[in-house]
Amino acid sequence: MYLTVTLNPALDKLHAVPHFTQGIVNTPTETTIMPGGKGINVARQLYRLGEKVRATGLVGGFTGKAIMAGLDEEGIPYNFVDVAGESRVCGALYDPMTGITTEINEIGPQINADQWAQFTRRFSHHLADAANVVCAGRLPPGVPDDAYAELIDLAQRDGKLIALDTVEPALRLGLQAGPTIAKPNQDEAEALLGYSLAERDSWRPALDALLSFGLEAAAVTLGAGGAIVGVRNGEQRYWYLKALDVKVVSTIGCGDAFLGAWLSAHGRGLPWHEAAVPAMAAGAANGMYYGSGIALPDQIKTLISQVVLSPL
Repeated sequence: MYLTVTLNPALDKLHAVPHFTQGIVNTPTETTIMPGGKGINVARQLYRLGEKVRATGLVGGFTGKAIMAGLDEEGIPYNFVDVAGESRVCGALYDPMTGITTEINEIGPQINADQWAQFTRRFSHHLADAANVVCAGRLPPGVPDDAYAELIDLAQRDGKLIALDTVEPALRLGLQAGPTIAKPNQDEAEALLGYSLAERDSWRPALDALLSFGLEAAAVTLGAGGAIVGVRNGEQRYWYLKALDVKVVSTIGCGDAFLGAWLSAHGRGLPWHEAAVPAMAAGAANGMYYGSGIALPDQIKTLISQVVLSPL
């Protein structure tokens, strides 16, 4: 079973607004609303691939209830800690004429020490049923920067496979705690490493730096640039996956679809670098529709023949 942690969940609203213009009334032609946050998106992708999942995290207020109602509708199991304050609403405006997405993400509720302690107890309880743990997404206000490091430390005591996908400073502190794999996107990796990944000659050093934390494998999703993967198994090896030639409707949640499919494929027996092939197909399938972590097995099978895995 996969236990996914989303400490700052959101109700995601994606509006398709052709010819979006600032300063006037814009009317969407299509609106998609679903529970979100990286960990929830990964849980959704795993669930769509037939994996057993449980989503956990912190929710509050009217929006928190809407998040749980949405997960009920999708059939995704969850167990959240209820907190004071209001969970986030994250909005995105996508202009299909230009391909530009504008995001407006709320900060989230203030979390106090008692609420955080309650969550760590809940997390520890659920570890008994989980073989895999996913810590993903930004931290809400009040949660310590080393929150994921604390959770990783708890999970390591039971020998879990642990995936990390977050932003600085939680990313660096979490990596220092020793997760199994990490999957930052390009912006997150650049903030961690302190240099650009725009050029190909920066990719191997970036993977080296990530693997130096003791990871089994690391992937960095590069958006339209594809993805890179490094594996540490006796010797370090590196691969590149070119972005697929598909009509992209929305890039939101593509990295989460990649991570969910990467974990699922590895869990079903593929080594990390080969598991990145269906992961790349999942990310591309996600981008063809409005939503996050929504790639279906048949869509992945259709696109997988387009994925090229080449050594760096």
